[in-house]
Amino acid sequence: MIKKVKSISGFYRLLKEVNELKNPIFRGHSSIKYELKSSSFRRLENKYKEISKVRKNLSLYHGQLIEEFKENKYHQSQIGELTDLEILAKLQHYGAATCFMDFSRNIAVALWFACSSKENVDGRVYILKNTQDVLSYKRINSTQLKYNIGKFYEDYLSDENEDTKENELTKHFLLWEPPYLSERILQQDSIFLFSKKELELDSEEFLHRVDIDKSLKKEILKILNKLFNINKKNIYKDFHGFASSHAQNEEIDFIDDGIKYFEIANQYYQADEYEKALEFYQKAMDDSIDDKRVLIEIYENIAIIYKDRFTFSSLKKALEYQIKAVEINEKVLDKNHPSLATSYNNLSLIYKDLGGDENLGKALEYIDKAIEIFNVAFPAGHRNLEIIEKNRKILIDEMKK
Repeated sequence: MIKKVKSISGFYRLLKEVNELKNPIFRGHSSIKYELKSSSFRRLENKYKEISKVRKNLSLYHGQLIEEFKENKYHQSQIGELTDLEILAKLQHYGAATCFMDFSRNIAVALWFACSSKENVDGRVYILKNTQDVLSYKRINSTQLKYNIGKFYEDYLSDENEDTKENELTKHFLLWEPPYLSERILQQDSIFLFSKKELELDSEEFLHRVDIDKSLKKEILKILNKLFNINKKNIYKDFHGFASSHAQNEEIDFIDDGIKYFEIANQYYQADEYEKALEFYQKAMDDSIDDKRVLIEIYENIAIIYKDRFTFSSLKKALEYQIKAVEINEKVLDKNHPSLATSYNNLSLIYKDLGGDENLGKALEYIDKAIEIFNVAFPAGHRNLEIIEKNRKILIDEMKK
């Protein structure tokens, strides 16, 4: 069944209704004409036309895409070699056609995508029903994350010294919560869905569809910006997003000199030109910015720049700015907000790098605060929890030396 939002009051009713749903996720399309398919499926359709050939070649397509990526040595990141799924997440971020359909836990994000373009066409929001239904959905765990991409698409699998067996993964819609590979994934509260049976997803059994009348798109965008701070700059919060938000056809929205300096600083920061970034962050601070969210980002980015220099004096500078960020976060955020946990974790890492019993004790205090929040904000086994608990173990081993 398709429901249609025809008025702003209907829009507010929608926001209220989704709060009553159990474990939903959301996806927005700017046009009701767009089908619910992954970009790789569409790309293969253009080549083969026949659905059977598309299905047959999904595994081969992704395998070749990953191999070409590895041949160019793009897969070696600062945190180690990426898995196949992490490679595909990176590629999708930069526009490659992959098997992932990007959903969000945040209805406001999906609404923004449904309304942000195609002003003369109705938009659509897909609401995926209870994702905790273990019969229909399977969440990718840390072991499965290491699988090569073929294991998610081959009907039968065989290992050394084992008989060929049916592949259970192909019977489910697979959900994967990508780790912190980019600021964009974090801002959009993304969760990826992929499956060999993806065409079966677009049915009333799994989905609610909500169409957004084209006449409401502009007004809804204004409300999303005002109530949720959902806008193009924050949806695409990375260097590429920043650049596109200042394209020729985008409306100029100068707020004050301090904000302009902040945006220029972020551009230098994303381009790894840290001295210029520090110069413009300082100019932004000199203009007495009142927006607490902007100040937090300034302080945390400055802290990261100084921390990465890894000298005692630079670490003390990093500590100074990270403490400022934490103090504001504690005032403006809910006590269980994940961003506060991230801020605590960053502070813990600086104390750890400074070393010494007192600093290591402070590091343990703040990482424990971060873990306490993450335990509330994320389900057991979440990648962020695994990473931070691993960091805590490293810290404890350091304290024993």
